Amino acid sequence: MARSSKRLTGLTAEEMDLALSEHWGRDVDRWREVNVYHSTINMVSRGVSRVFVGLPTCRDQEYLQPITKFGSRFLLYAAGINFIPKILRPVIGPWIIKSDTKHFSDVAKVLLPIINRRMNDMTANTEANTAAAEEEKDILQYLIEDAFQTWDPKDLKAITICEQFVAFISSGTQSSRVAITSALFDLASSPSATEIFHILRAEAESVLESEGNIWTPGVVSKLVKHDSALRETLRMRDGRGPMKEVMAPEGITTPDGLYLPQGAKIGVYSPPVHYDADIYPDPTTYKPWRYLPDGGQSDHTHEPAVVTAKSGASATKPTREYMAFGYGKHSCPGRFFAMTSLKLLLAIIVLHYDIEPLPSRPKNLYLGTMIGPPIEATLRIKRRKEKAIPT
Repeated sequence: MARSSKRLTGLTAEEMDLALSEHWGRDVDRWREVNVYHSTINMVSRGVSRVFVGLPTCRDQEYLQPITKFGSRFLLYAAGINFIPKILRPVIGPWIIKSDTKHFSDVAKVLLPIINRRMNDMTANTEANTAAAEEEKDILQYLIEDAFQTWDPKDLKAITICEQFVAFISSGTQSSRVAITSALFDLASSPSATEIFHILRAEAESVLESEGNIWTPGVVSKLVKHDSALRETLRMRDGRGPMKEVMAPEGITTPDGLYLPQGAKIGVYSPPVHYDADIYPDPTTYKPWRYLPDGGQSDHTHEPAVVTAKSGASATKPTREYMAFGYGKHSCPGRFFAMTSLKLLLAIIVLHYDIEPLPSRPKNLYLGTMIGPPIEATLRIKRRKEKAIPT
């Protein structure tokens, strides 16, 4: 899969750019108002689906509509189920997730014939069909080939592969939707929003030109100011932090003597860390260049992300002071793809659109320890007249 990263990055950018134009429009003369939360899910889902299942399925509304809706209420379900007595959960639980059961069924109607056809091609064991050419593989194909390698009867069922596919794609798209919505409102409500958007646009233009105007992993790694701006959003908008379940049958005892039985859940509430003034000076203020070595005063447009990662600046690098993707060996394994998608989408947005600054940031939504973006808030945007950057 690593060998395909250049191709997959280009495909993600191409699909996001197309979806962005379709949902935000191409009118360069008029400002228009857009709902960020409801429109960005289509851009994220299209971009991710392009590398997960490919054309033409990623643009098929019979697939796209239910896959964008599936999992959109996961946080509500997770919070609500905790208020239900355990003895009643097997009865009430299926009713709570009834809408997602329907969405999954609709996705499966599209995916199962594709999966069965590909599995039949694999079973045919011909030189042409044993495995798809590396340059043509999508994530679904990798899942199918992995199932054939294990030869576990359960893994070789088309419905199992479909369930894996939906679980992978829905978790990534919904969290990315929340992150990009929050980031755009953070940026637009900053006192120097116009200047910030100009700096981000200049960085994207510069690194794209350095790579021949082709979106590649190299381009993404050089978007260090995009990385810093997104990390600041993830720091400020992350609610609960890492949560783990005790698996040892005998339970565990913490260093301070607290006994936790098997099944107990323990976590770190991240806001007290993410808002610690000793770690993050002026922690309640959104500072997009906080993680650049000099606060963004110099030109870092050609500086790869690995350079800033040494000082803990990369948004994909969990630390004890930054836990948006968890911490330790069980950190979110999809964080690299998620940050690639977020940086691509943010760069494509600032390249193609002007965004009108906001006098103040719309309020977040809160549900227990979970933080959600302002889902009904809007931004005023206008397509830029500059020549579109090839993707």
